[in-house]
Amino acid sequence: MTDSVEACFLDGIKKSERLNEKAFTFYFGKNESSLILGAPDKSIRGDDVEWYEVSNKYYWEAKLKDVKIGGTSLLNNTFQDSFSAVFDTGTSVMTMPTAQATMAMTLLRDMGLSCQMIRDGKAPEICYEFEGESKKSICVHNWYENAEGVDESSLSSCAPALMTLDLARENVLILGQPYVTKQ
Repeated sequence: MTDSVEACFLDGIKKSERLNEKAFTFYFGKNESSLILGAPDKSIRGDDVEWYEVSNKYYWEAKLKDVKIGGTSLLNNTFQDSFSAVFDTGTSVMTMPTAQATMAMTLLRDMGLSCQMIRDGKAPEICYEFEGESKKSICVHNWYENAEGVDESSLSSCAPALMTLDLARENVLILGQPYVTKQ
């Protein structure tokens, strides 16, 4: 992140004369990871690629239409503000403003979330829908943490990898490791 116009990574990609495709891709494999400048090989990315407009040049940020857990909206009409998501490979959890995080935790409690549901792969997924032409949501199923050796009768031992984050002027959700390593 930088506020120097000369040093902005995204502007550097845009201005590059060596890249046929003005893009970058993070690839996370089981045994290797990489940052690819330009068009990645189709064997890595496949044909089904979703592109989203970057809405803030200081972050890898895109505008959100909605976030849903088990089909229930967390950004429903009671919130008139706009929301955006920052893609952050260096954050170990996902974040939401307090109002949405509280709503998410209440919803999960009401759905009866348990350690057993998480272990069995039956816990609700969280789905992100971005602004743009695509109507497709990107869903993350394995967004839970399990504390080893902790009393599993308590939900606090198995819980969403979710943290509250309230910024003064923006409604930003950070999509950290559970998102970028979607399993």
